[in-house]
Amino acid sequence: GLPVRRGSSCAERVFLCGAVSRSARQSPDRQGLRIGAVPGNLRDSVWNGGAVSILQVSVSELRDRRDAKEAFLLLDVREPFEVEVASIAGALTIPMGEIPARLEEIAKDRPVLVLCHHGIRSFQVGHWLRTQGFEDVSNVQGGIDAWSLEIDSSVPRYM
Repeated sequence: GLPVRRGSSCAERVFLCGAVSRSARQSPDRQGLRIGAVPGNLRDSVWNGGAVSILQVSVSELRDRRDAKEAFLLLDVREPFEVEVASIAGALTIPMGEIPARLEEIAKDRPVLVLCHHGIRSFQVGHWLRTQGFEDVSNVQGGIDAWSLEIDSSVPRYM
């Protein structure tokens, strides 16, 4: 498996990105956004964090939408060392901590499906994108790990 790298925990990435969560214990980050803990139940079909909701899509739905050649952006928010191990062809890769600085690379004119390792970072980024005016954003439940388990076993799994 992939070694754990110091400074790469989900919580640290959330702080760097300035993503928003429903946690009552929130603190301001460097960009003036509010951050907090990762929501515990990522199986909800829709999470409503006040005025912003984020849809969840399964890896089966992602596969079906790709097979139907639907126009959407698959945004992979994992770190480069993770993408080297396992990836889905055609995804735009922007590590979570770089999203605010590279926001203009993400098209607003089509649905955005956000992917990470297990669906936690992608949930945070998806929610933050909604607060930035992106209308159609969904989190890919289970991330690349679920893709490997349920859709394409040739994609390696890692820890």
